[in-house]
Amino acid sequence: MIRPPILLFSAALLAAAAAAEKEPVQSRERSTDLTAAAPVEQFTVNQFTPEGYRLWLVRGAEGRIVRPGEQFDVTELHLTIFTGDATERVESILLSATATVLLREKVANGTGPVRLINYVDHFEVTGEDWTYDQTQKKVSIRKNVRVVFRTRFNDVL
Repeated sequence: MIRPPILLFSAALLAAAAAAEKEPVQSRERSTDLTAAAPVEQFTVNQFTPEGYRLWLVRGAEGRIVRPGEQFDVTELHLTIFTGDATERVESILLSATATVLLREKVANGTGPVRLINYVDHFEVTGEDWTYDQTQKKVSIRKNVRVVFRTRFNDVL
């Protein structure tokens, strides 16, 4: 089933293509990057491995394209991080009120609060001023860090 936002996007793309057919040839030489003058609401963006497995799923309440195909800003970020293999298990979920996503670098970052829930190692981290690097599978939180372990520690001391 095609979701309504995809239908609207497809209709807008077809209308733009039809309008381009009516324009003179010399005015067709434009950028092929998709841009949006207004923010995109309630969106999702997937990133995949070369083998086709999911790396991450970016969802947000609102997204603004800063550099088409490279960077967008998000409000109410909900980033789901997958194993990147055939199991497609969820490793972690990262939540933040505002963030910047750099698609080519596979990095998300923000200066505000963040919450990371790790399902593999059973812990939660909160803090501020953060960066997530998908290539390194690394989260850096620089301020007000708090860690809660949800696992048993045997023979620690």
